Amino acid sequence: MKTSTNGNLSYRTKYLKDFYPIKHHYVLIMRNAGMHVKGSLSKLSFIHGLTLACCALLVVSILFSALPVMALPSINVGVDTNYDSYYYMQTVDVYANLTADGAPINDGILALEIDRPGAGRDPILFRSIKGSQPTNPALLDDTLEILAIVPIKDFFTWQPVTSFKRGQTAFFNVTFRNSGSEKTGIITSTIFDLTMVPLWTKVIGAPGNPTRITIGKWSTGISLEIPTWATVGTATIYINIFKDFPSFDGGGSYPLCLEKSATFQVKSSFGPSTLLESYPTPENRISSTSGVYNFSWRVPPYPDLGEYKVYTAANYTNATPVFSSTNFQVTPSSVPPQASFTYSPSAPYAGGTTYFDASASFSYNGTITNYRWNWGDGTPASSTSSPFITHIFGNNGTFIVTLNVTDSQGLWATSQRPIYVSGPTPPVAGFSFYPNPTWINASTTFDGSSSTMGWNGTNFEPIVQYSWDFGDGTVPVNESDPVTTHQFTALGNFSTTLTVTDRRGWTDSVYRTVQVINVTQHPELIVTDLTILGPYELTPNYWEIYQGWSGDVKVTVLNNGTTSATFNVTLTYSNGTVYALGMSSIADLPSQASIPLIYSWNTSFVKPTMNYTLTANVTILLGESNVTNNRYDALVRIKGTGDLNGDGIVNIRDATSVGIYWQQTVPPINPPIDHARADLFLDGIVNIRDATAVGLNWQKQYPP
Repeated sequence: MKTSTNGNLSYRTKYLKDFYPIKHHYVLIMRNAGMHVKGSLSKLSFIHGLTLACCALLVVSILFSALPVMALPSINVGVDTNYDSYYYMQTVDVYANLTADGAPINDGILALEIDRPGAGRDPILFRSIKGSQPTNPALLDDTLEILAIVPIKDFFTWQPVTSFKRGQTAFFNVTFRNSGSEKTGIITSTIFDLTMVPLWTKVIGAPGNPTRITIGKWSTGISLEIPTWATVGTATIYINIFKDFPSFDGGGSYPLCLEKSATFQVKSSFGPSTLLESYPTPENRISSTSGVYNFSWRVPPYPDLGEYKVYTAANYTNATPVFSSTNFQVTPSSVPPQASFTYSPSAPYAGGTTYFDASASFSYNGTITNYRWNWGDGTPASSTSSPFITHIFGNNGTFIVTLNVTDSQGLWATSQRPIYVSGPTPPVAGFSFYPNPTWINASTTFDGSSSTMGWNGTNFEPIVQYSWDFGDGTVPVNESDPVTTHQFTALGNFSTTLTVTDRRGWTDSVYRTVQVINVTQHPELIVTDLTILGPYELTPNYWEIYQGWSGDVKVTVLNNGTTSATFNVTLTYSNGTVYALGMSSIADLPSQASIPLIYSWNTSFVKPTMNYTLTANVTILLGESNVTNNRYDALVRIKGTGDLNGDGIVNIRDATSVGIYWQQTVPPINPPIDHARADLFLDGIVNIRDATAVGLNWQKQYPP
């Protein structure tokens, strides 16, 4: 059964706020529209005083009743969907209306949350829906802004990228600015693929427990998964900051700032890592008319069946936030499956392997059981239960490839695509250089590894020579390695040319203009310190921490150069696998100034009985003479609770250590290492609490 609820707004004035005894007096506090009236009476005259107070209250009420009252608007929001029930990949239209005293609001903004079946799971999506007119600035916090969303390779290098493969984790660097006071809210992120199917959602904050939004400009890393069934092409990530979950406690949420989005490419996980073709950017799918706010999206191909709940919340001017909710069902349906496939490389070679990926095909009723391929080149058709297959076209030309998929219900569907197959090709030259621009007499690195091999009709031909002409009058350099270095001894712009030659003698050339400047004023960044602020610093660059201890890590960066510096700082910990702790963006740090940065580290989920390396990295900037100072490492050992000596088991040796240092105090700065190990409770003394911690974990093993 489909239900809807609307949240309405009402106001009333409280006149009698409180009445309470203070020692030998009674204090009566009256409140009327912000005014306070107090009276003090002795116990003996209490009844008389109370009578006077009531009369005073009556007089004040009469006076205020004669004043004009500014009525606050009655705000109402409602939400519904175009159907009660949907099936896989069907479009869901969400409609919400927002009114003030019955009149439509066209410059509002709504927070939208849609929950999937099952408790304790992240919602399937979050979005902000704007009205048909520009959003009223009074509805937003003008001190809060989402500045940028940058897809990145990982949380270690923070290198910008433009694409992710299906089945891969997508990483994003999101930058915020809070120029006002510290506040709280939830930060939501949802990815939609080209067809407006939500791929993944993540929330920072919990219902009723939003995260802290600190003052200043800061960045955070967000990671989301790209499902293997995602549609190849342009995908979009949307970031929002809401006051709280729209579903929490019957509303009270609303957008704190405007939504921010960024696009990237989803690539096939099968075959070469190349974008198969150009895809249009997906539509925003948000539309609004007078007082009606609409958002359209599609049910995923493999969703959870059952009841989905829709929540929307909003505020308007000085009114209390309002909310509304509804629900719909996702059920199976007996309709034909959808056939879809991609291929790589985008320009296949005659005699070469072409990779076909039909994993974007799906069934509304169950699963795809058979993939049948007709290659269109006269070769026999191929059938497989796997969506992945390869094929070799023997000749160049255009071929129509047809895919026929059959699902577990016996229903089928087809899809066709023309494929142009080319003959032998030469290599393709490409290179990059760093720094850009470079400076006079500096070592400039040239990298030609982006060059690609040519095709001889049967195999790829390796590149055997990289010839560099730097355009500054020096002798060209011939290398077998794609990477080389060069120093420019004069100022100006130089046309640098790379010529690549493959084993057949086929060649290709490319040139780029290199700008050489004179750098006399430059920054010089140095990470001067990396310190764990508690529990105890034991020796320089080494700490011991028990699993579950939380603390702050301080990274101090000095600009020892002659100009201001703008840069990023990343903090990670690693033991073979690298884990991100945080990233900060620093703008215009003055010369000879330093800045301390604080990162929180909760070790509850860090594996114990292992050494970890904390690493702080800062951006290498143009003109820096010593880049080794841009990195700082410190060693941390994580031990299991109660395992004082770190041998991986809590036993008599650990109990003995507590006994040896019984009732001894532990100074917070540079304490004796054995004392610090024994203070498990972190109260500055070895006592019964520490012995209890050993006892509770007796014989517990922490394997490395």
